[in-house]
Amino acid sequence: MKRTFLALTVALLCCSSSAMAATSTAPDRLHWTDLQVDPALVSADGVAYGNGQFVAVKGPAESVSQDGQHWTKVDPHTLLLSIDYVNGRFVSNSTSGNGKQVLVSDDGRAWKTAAEIGLWSVGNFAYGNGRYVVAHYSFGAAVLSADLKPLAEVRSPEPGPVWGVSFGKGLFAAVGGDHIAYSADGLAWTRAITVPGDSDLFQVAYGGGRFVAAGARPTGLLYTSADGKQWTRVEPGGSQLLGVIYGGGRFLAWNQESILTSADGQHWTTEPNPAGAARFAYGGGRFVAVGEGGTQMTAVGCGARFPDVAADHPSCDAVEQLAARQILVGNPDGSFRPNAAVTRAEVAKMMVLNLGLKPDPQGRVPFADSARHWAAQSGYLQAAVSAGIINGFPDGTFQPDLPVTRGQLAKMVAAAAGLKQEPGAAYSDIRSTDWFAGWAGSARKADLIGAGGYHSLWQGAEFRGAAPATRGETAILLDNLANH
Repeated sequence: MKRTFLALTVALLCCSSSAMAATSTAPDRLHWTDLQVDPALVSADGVAYGNGQFVAVKGPAESVSQDGQHWTKVDPHTLLLSIDYVNGRFVSNSTSGNGKQVLVSDDGRAWKTAAEIGLWSVGNFAYGNGRYVVAHYSFGAAVLSADLKPLAEVRSPEPGPVWGVSFGKGLFAAVGGDHIAYSADGLAWTRAITVPGDSDLFQVAYGGGRFVAAGARPTGLLYTSADGKQWTRVEPGGSQLLGVIYGGGRFLAWNQESILTSADGQHWTTEPNPAGAARFAYGGGRFVAVGEGGTQMTAVGCGARFPDVAADHPSCDAVEQLAARQILVGNPDGSFRPNAAVTRAEVAKMMVLNLGLKPDPQGRVPFADSARHWAAQSGYLQAAVSAGIINGFPDGTFQPDLPVTRGQLAKMVAAAAGLKQEPGAAYSDIRSTDWFAGWAGSARKADLIGAGGYHSLWQGAEFRGAAPATRGETAILLDNLANH
């Protein structure tokens, strides 16, 4: 019996995708390295990670770094007031030229105007369900299409500010002043909660199946939610919190005195913020914090569990989040082998367990070559067939020990998410006659694959549907499915 990838799901015997996120264990404490960087190189108005590099901005000044420690100054030739990385590109706003512009960049160096939205005091950008939502400090929110064309300006959820916005579990969550609201499309909003007293919520982040909002009341204030609709208050104490992000299997909130971290959004650990850093970002397995006067700190947030999954490996966060939830334990030698193949039977089992389906060992095996296979004797193939996740080949076989291809994996994940096939080419190399074309289309439209998902995967022009999928790619798709 081939059990190359079975260890991934040993601990998922009774858990659905939502339960997976709820059973996170606390990650190790962060160890910060305090650096002194030339103030002309690292600035404090904004920092983001994408496309393999950190980008820091402060007005017309901009710097880039691949490791968060060594920076190069570039000249953006425009005034950048903020920076985010969403849907596979950097986005910013500017008052240059005609003013109130949305700017985009693929590499964080060369910028172009994407839209004029009439907003200059922008909080941040979020992307989901095929559109962007832009937080606005005094107006509400702007809603832009997938190509960043304005759809509407919304005073959401009522006249007043939206300081921060995030996307997860199919919903946008917005915070501003004394309220938290949610919306599926960014246009119609529902107030989830009114924060009592003299409160001010500044930012909201999504990760690991949960939202966290941060602010002040008048000391530090945190709210957390598993669905974006029902929120629970957490009182961390201390000074007002300036922001919150998610990365490396944990939330990180901060003020100029303290850094707070939490794996579940409810139980927090506090440590000093010795450099008084005001802006934080995560990417490539590393946190980067910048402040005024050239202060900078870095901390590794991924790469500690498996010796062959480094912090900058594309699957590191997904692998470690699944390991933290006891969904995977790696190989007997302690490795994970992220670039190795995974079989069709192993993926079928993972999908069944991820959906919380009951294996059916007594059920009929509809494949001519699989009745004696471990995956059928354990009932996973039968459960996967009943759920519509797998259906085998035209000759009546399943070929359980063959490596799963990208096309097959996209189909399994899309079916597990309850999606229907979508017409149209999701990638340049997919033909309408390819059997997986509609499944790749639905998976990309739902951001299970591509640039806009919880973890980006296969965001290039080509899909290569017949290529074997790797263990790392499978872990990414499992975590994307868990956060869908």
